[in-house]
Amino acid sequence: MEISTHISSDKSEVTISVSASFDIHVFQEFSRVYKEVNQPGAKYIIDMAKTEFIDSSGLGMLLLMRERLGGSDTDISIVNCRPEIKRTLESVNLHRFVQIE
Repeated sequence: MEISTHISSDKSEVTISVSASFDIHVFQEFSRVYKEVNQPGAKYIIDMAKTEFIDSSGLGMLLLMRERLGGSDTDISIVNCRPEIKRTLESVNLHRFVQIE
């Protein structure tokens, strides 16, 4: 499984971990996960510690997730990025829409 999820006991944080490549091949699974665990007011954390690659479809999935979960009212953080992935996220100004740590 390339996508895994953890919900904190108080349901205030939802962590979605992406393994290997964040690309079109995980679109359905990634979309299903955040739709199923939709917790209004929760902080969503995308953990990329095991993510080796992200392409334009991965970037699009992050923006689509933000839109579908409430747009600017949604608290999303991307954590544990490899330096090259962080550069990619910042180069497309994703940090304007989600927090990148």
